[in-house]
Amino acid sequence: SSEISDGNAHNHDDMPILLAGSAGGAIVPGRHVEFAGAPSVGQLFVSMLNALDVDINAFGDATGPLAGL
Repeated sequence: SSEISDGNAHNHDDMPILLAGSAGGAIVPGRHVEFAGAPSVGQLFVSMLNALDVDINAFGDATGPLAGL
């Protein structure tokens, strides 16, 4: 991942993120997933922590996980 998608403009749009592994079966690997709208990368972090049985629902500006991860 990169913290920004465009180094010159410092945009946070269309950030490519590679997530490897399955977190013990909690995440389905081998997919290319695009999320509509403008989800926060914090939602990805919440989803990853939830997949590892960490009971958290907020991270930075995120107030929940990514639906469909």
